[in-house]
Amino acid sequence: MIRRVVIVLTMLSGCGPSAPLPQLQQARDLLQRSDATAALDTLAELNGSSDIHYLRGVALLQLDKLDAARGEFDTAFDESDEPRIRACRLRLQLFARNLSAAEKLIALELDHPSDALVRLSCVYAYEALAVRLAAESRHEAAAAHRTRAADALATALTLASEIREFHPELLDFAVEYDQAAAALRLVRLIRKRNPNNAVMERREVRLLIAIGEQEESIRRGRRLHLRSPDDPLSAELYASAMATATTSRSHDSTFRKLRKRFPGQIALIAQHARYLATNHKLTSACQILATALDSQVIHRRGHDDRWPLIQAAITLPLQAGSTGLAEQQLNRYRNQITDELLVTYFEGQLLHLQQDYDGAQQKMTEVLKARVDAVGRRDPLVTEAVRWLQRIRQAKGRRPATAS
Repeated sequence: MIRRVVIVLTMLSGCGPSAPLPQLQQARDLLQRSDATAALDTLAELNGSSDIHYLRGVALLQLDKLDAARGEFDTAFDESDEPRIRACRLRLQLFARNLSAAEKLIALELDHPSDALVRLSCVYAYEALAVRLAAESRHEAAAAHRTRAADALATALTLASEIREFHPELLDFAVEYDQAAAALRLVRLIRKRNPNNAVMERREVRLLIAIGEQEESIRRGRRLHLRSPDDPLSAELYASAMATATTSRSHDSTFRKLRKRFPGQIALIAQHARYLATNHKLTSACQILATALDSQVIHRRGHDDRWPLIQAAITLPLQAGSTGLAEQQLNRYRNQITDELLVTYFEGQLLHLQQDYDGAQQKMTEVLKARVDAVGRRDPLVTEAVRWLQRIRQAKGRRPATAS
């Protein structure tokens, strides 16, 4: 009742303070570029509008300050019950593991099927339900919810111009759900409006990599690196573009030059190893990673810094289908993995590679059950475990029946 009175009084007054539109536009532009701190600074002196509180909430979401974001969305909701504000409040309830919020989001989607943010938020809702169902071994129902999540995302992508402030999240989801081509079209539209946006230019190269446009991604990555030769991020992107390319003297030389220019740069070492593994030099790839991890410079770094190298040392043999080397690498590095569930996750992948599908399914289910009630944003490990359960079920379905 109080919220309705506030809305009516605001509509009747017509003389209250209105938000300066240029600041709102600027904040959306900054959020589109993932610059949430600058967006908050832009909005700092503004008051009195649901749009202001909504955009502050989005910025705080980007910064993972969920309690503060909730306060902003609640204030916005006191002034407006727009679907986008309701969707933001419900997704925060979902992050707190209130599963009823998933059902409410889906109901909101039925009422507002053309609202971009509602559809995007429903990706979280369908994923949360899929995780719960998979943990209960209801795999067909879980797969159906994953499909619904993909459909909701596809709709959100077509309506993306309405939610520029959520473009970083939207584009990340698109890669995960094999919708990188649609994401690339969106990024190119954004870049037409702002061609000098370095963040979006790098995003475009990553999307080119994701859809397999190898030559163009390498060419664009090289151009970015030459433009900023001392920038490690540009160097890492260039290396990532080359990582799946066929071996050549030119690429070999470029990797050597990049690693010499940026010694100890972990992402470059990991991409170099990936390049070698892609070109059937798996043993050399593992040796490069081992040498780096054993070096004094990298050994002194924290676990989080070293993790990309440990992860590559285990996942490259798994991806190559090298059962023996994968098992050897997992045993070698398991004591350096601080999260025991990650070990369980890798064990599940190894069992899948060994065609022990029941054992693999058991390991991935163990990961889900341990994390299904964890509070916070979507857990990448849980998301991957659900995907692996689908893959394992498909592999079991393809296996020839044994004679009785």
